[in-house]
Amino acid sequence: MEQECVKVVAFDIDGTLFRWSFLIEIVERLVKLGKISGNAYASAHALKREWRARQVPFSLYVGAIVDILESKAMIAVSRRDMTTVAREVIDERGQNIYVFTRELLKVVGDYGYKTIAISGSVKEVVNLFAALWGIHDVLATELEYNERGLYTGTVSSTPVHAKDRALTTYLQNSVVPTELLIAVGDTSSDFPMLRMAKYPIAFNPEEALKAQARREGIVCVTERKDTITALSTFKEDPALPDHRLFFERSLVDVLPPLIGAELRARLFAIGYTHP
Repeated sequence: MEQECVKVVAFDIDGTLFRWSFLIEIVERLVKLGKISGNAYASAHALKREWRARQVPFSLYVGAIVDILESKAMIAVSRRDMTTVAREVIDERGQNIYVFTRELLKVVGDYGYKTIAISGSVKEVVNLFAALWGIHDVLATELEYNERGLYTGTVSSTPVHAKDRALTTYLQNSVVPTELLIAVGDTSSDFPMLRMAKYPIAFNPEEALKAQARREGIVCVTERKDTITALSTFKEDPALPDHRLFFERSLVDVLPPLIGAELRARLFAIGYTHP
């Protein structure tokens, strides 16, 4: 008897579910504890000030944070330190997530779909976040540590540079047939993953992902204050092949119909407006 195909929904975490960056939270708390030196953090701190003044893009600031995790600045950090800080972050900030993705996560869970968190953040914190929100599996960055339990500044594995390959391997290793039904992400590193899904969603996308969404016809969903808007590309102008126009869509049209209808009803019930 043929096995039923398991529907899979993949969520990026930082900026997609979580309203901030777990990478930044982890590194800055390790700096405050003295586990990462102030000198190692200096360039990231300068970029943070410039980003807050909107003088540089957020990606530069996050890139400096990633550089710290992949450097010898980590050699004084133990796995116990990381676990302690990760628990603090989840206890204090784990509920700070976007309404659209929170409610989508609940709806697909109610329908029995399998959910995956796929993130460039460290696995220690993503595991805790996934447990808090009932996400079934985690693909996240794993940092190498030595026999003394100290990090080496080397990344063992990370899905962030090839989320499509990480998801393909995950799906192929499943003991039952699987289908990537929905994928949600906010940056260009999520684009390969979005292209795999039957229903891709670029959520509050950065400009690079927004441009890719235009070209590929991927739906963009934005959440601001009490409004959630789903936008899709309009008929392409032959004279401007890379500059399509967006038009507003209903969630019922951009997600599996039953999922979209249930999600729309839940959002209306809590005061969020959309078509």
